[in-house]
Amino acid sequence: MTLQNFQYLSITLVLCGWLFLYYLNNRAFKRGEVARFKDRLVDRLSATNDWLLKEWFLNEKNYSGFMLEELLTSKITHIELRMEQYNNFIGYSLIDTKCLSNLRDFDVGAKRDEVAAIIFSESVSDIIEHIEETFSIYLHRKSPIKIWNTKKYEIVGALCGMVIVSTFFLAAYCSSK
Repeated sequence: MTLQNFQYLSITLVLCGWLFLYYLNNRAFKRGEVARFKDRLVDRLSATNDWLLKEWFLNEKNYSGFMLEELLTSKITHIELRMEQYNNFIGYSLIDTKCLSNLRDFDVGAKRDEVAAIIFSESVSDIIEHIEETFSIYLHRKSPIKIWNTKKYEIVGALCGMVIVSTFFLAAYCSSK
């Protein structure tokens, strides 16, 4: 072996190291942004629930039933747009925006009793739980690093076996010449 074979080895190793660090940094950045989007969605849903319950029972601004329903629909539409942005940022549909349809269809003008408030709050809680579950699935999906951490002994064993078999065949080939 000559020195020419190893001439670009250090440059190649540095480049591979930088590419690996870039991959890790990009992945951490995307996870952070996804977590931030998720927290904003949960905060907006909770704030909408608190706002509606306050307007239902305290009736601070004396909204009519129609006006209250229009305001709720606009808030839910805004949340739906945020969910679409969330899904577009991730690259696939992580949260189904159809889960907001039962909130949008909720008749806040007709009923102002505790049962209706509980039903609405439970619907919001179910949506928040769905968002948290899908976020957990997103974080724990399989990646090459996680596969390596869980299967490293099997992978190393398979590679060592392949090296041994390759060495055996190479030795047999060289001895036959």
